[in-house]
Amino acid sequence: MRLAYRAYKNSIKPELRLPGLDLTDDQLFFVGMSHFHCGLFSEDSALFRLRTDTHAISEFRVIGTMSNSRDFAEAFNCPVGSPMNPEEKCEIW
Repeated sequence: MRLAYRAYKNSIKPELRLPGLDLTDDQLFFVGMSHFHCGLFSEDSALFRLRTDTHAISEFRVIGTMSNSRDFAEAFNCPVGSPMNPEEKCEIW
C-alpha cells in the first residue's frame, strides 16, 4: 500500500472537495483502499473462507494494513498509541 500511496501523492493535483464530504484527498485515498475489501458474507461463507483462504479476512486485512501505516495515522490524526496508530508498527513494504 505504501507504494500505491507514494504513486498517488506524486500524481495528485488539488481537487475541489465534494459538497458534504468532509474528507481530505489523503483520507479519500485510504477510504478507497479500504472500500476495495468491503463485502458482506453469510456466516457459512465467512467460516468457509476462514478454512480455505490463505488471506486474512477483509476486516483484518484493512485494519492491519491501515493501523501499521504512518501515512494513514497522519491523514486521520490518529493519536500515537491508539488502536489505529500503535507505537510499534510492522512495516513490510
